[in-house]
Amino acid sequence: MFLRGLIIGAPIIVCVIVVSIGVGLLGLLSNGNANPAAFFLLIPLGILLYFGAIVYAIFMTLRLSLAFPACVNESLTAGQALKRSGVLTQGAKGRIFLVLLVIYAISYAFVMVLYAVGLLLFAVGALIFAGHFDPSSPLTIALAVVAGIVLLTLILFWTATLMAAYSSAFAVIYRDQCVRRDGAPPVHISVQA
Repeated sequence: MFLRGLIIGAPIIVCVIVVSIGVGLLGLLSNGNANPAAFFLLIPLGILLYFGAIVYAIFMTLRLSLAFPACVNESLTAGQALKRSGVLTQGAKGRIFLVLLVIYAISYAFVMVLYAVGLLLFAVGALIFAGHFDPSSPLTIALAVVAGIVLLTLILFWTATLMAAYSSAFAVIYRDQCVRRDGAPPVHISVQA
């Protein structure tokens, strides 16, 4: 997982470092007076580098998406699992992208519903406590602590659910790709005497 994340995220990190060095050198070379022409060229170049890194990250995420299921199911090393994922995702990147997009859309819709419910509860609470709000009262502090614990629990539950959905999708896609590439596994019939 770490190697996969490093392969996917390295260009973005390099892009940030290059832009930071460019901005730093621009500030040093101009003695504190920023050159507008240099910024005019540097800002679009940084944006293009960043978009290029994002496109690379999306492509590599799709290409390496089946590395973890391959590693677990076939007992491969990290390098072998990354290579196996590259082989298994050939011709399936569109399906993988579509499945991930559907999971993301469902999660986004759910988050929007949670935002609406949260804003509604906040509005009701603001109306109830309008004019009578005392931030130092024990009731207000207790309600804030309970709200924080509930929010933290929801975030952790949501993260776990989302990761389980992505992991399940990758496992199903991995199995489907193995069957498509290698054929159906042999059926073992046990005969009892």
